[in-house]
Amino acid sequence: MRILLTILAVLVFLSLTRLLSSDGGLGEYLSLTTRVSELKQSNQQKSDQNQLLAEEVRDLQAGQQAIETIARQQLGMVAQDEVFIKFLEIKPSNIPAPQPNEAAMPVVIENPLPINKIEP
Repeated sequence: MRILLTILAVLVFLSLTRLLSSDGGLGEYLSLTTRVSELKQSNQQKSDQNQLLAEEVRDLQAGQQAIETIARQQLGMVAQDEVFIKFLEIKPSNIPAPQPNEAAMPVVIENPLPINKIEP
């Protein structure tokens, strides 16, 4: 009976070793499950993007409104009676401003006479 229990214990140990090993075992199963869920999410995002692009193609084929919008936004085109104004954003630089030269600055002399109010 002891020999049979020992043989069964060894078989269970070998089965668990195979199950938990990285060669087709539980770890590989979990990593593949994670990878499948990531790919499903990526496929869903790409499907949504494809749907938006298909709608844009239908709009372009159907009317002038979409063509005009794209011409305005991407190409900067304007109508004949319009004026295009572009605002430039100036980003601050890391270069410090030069310090003013005290010797080169003009001397300001205040007027010693008071200013009289003009009365109506």
